[in-house]
Amino acid sequence: MSKDDRQGPFHSGEIAVQERAGVRAGATKIGRSIDAEIAPAAAHFLVQRYTLYLGTIDATARPWASQLYGPPGFVGTVDPHTVRIDATPGPGDPLLENLRADPHVGLLAIDLVTRRRFRVNGTAAVEPDGAIVVAVAQAYGNCPKYIQRREPVEVRPAPPDPTRVARHRSVGMIGVSFATAMTIFGTLVAINAMKEAAAIGMRNEGIAFSIVPLSGIAFFAAAFTVAVVYVRKADVHKRLMMLAAISILDAAIARWFLTFLAPPGAVGPPPVAVAIPPAIVAYLLVVVAMVFDWRTRGRPHPVYVIGGTLLLALKLLNLPISMSQTWQSFAGGMLAMAQ
Repeated sequence: MSKDDRQGPFHSGEIAVQERAGVRAGATKIGRSIDAEIAPAAAHFLVQRYTLYLGTIDATARPWASQLYGPPGFVGTVDPHTVRIDATPGPGDPLLENLRADPHVGLLAIDLVTRRRFRVNGTAAVEPDGAIVVAVAQAYGNCPKYIQRREPVEVRPAPPDPTRVARHRSVGMIGVSFATAMTIFGTLVAINAMKEAAAIGMRNEGIAFSIVPLSGIAFFAAAFTVAVVYVRKADVHKRLMMLAAISILDAAIARWFLTFLAPPGAVGPPPVAVAIPPAIVAYLLVVVAMVFDWRTRGRPHPVYVIGGTLLLALKLLNLPISMSQTWQSFAGGMLAMAQ
């Protein structure tokens, strides 16, 4: 008999505790019920659960208990050796950070009505879609001793305060009004800048540079509009609003660049390429937001990934588009109507 056969599913530390407590023989008997895979009956039990508890340790070896929950089916078996959990830990829960430090995890699924519980030990990995996938090392049921029977009660959230709802709508309408005004006045300012450039003999330069403010205004308006559409999905709504705000910060940052880096006596609109560095500085806020999501959600939100990519691509395309005949005709037409 090999050493592993003598130990069964227990490691040396567990065996030492068992021997010290005088329960080694009983533990050996119980150890025979610990499997390396999940039986069909246990898999059926898991998929019916609406809550799951996970035990992990952090980078300093401190133990943590996390609760995940969702509709039945949020946890289930991919195969007898793999458990998949489609849930996100709550704010402040270090579960994902702990798994990056040490992937070992213990799962506890419990039915308080029947006092039945099932445990899984293994190693976990976080998938790109945010799901937690656990490779099973040990799977076993526990007896119901010491578990008090509980009847779950559905708790429905209280309806929102009508006064608060009305206030929120009023603030929202003010925000829509400000965004609309910014879009209109921003467009008028861009057209006026083209007129001023034409007045000093720099018509083509003014038309070319107009893509910088007009494309920024267009992105802001689009992001804001989509945010309003998704107002009932808070995670999408607030990130789109953040993206819309970041998209117009490059103008303010560019003022600092022009103040300290513009050549003395420069007149007329600057080259389009000058607007790219301030934009890159502003868009670093998207990176900060993505890092925050990574630490709290385990992955960046798609709004930042897709929206940030589009924002950067639009800025980099400003230069070639501004020199195209299509843009010269489009912006030149706007200038002609304004004169």
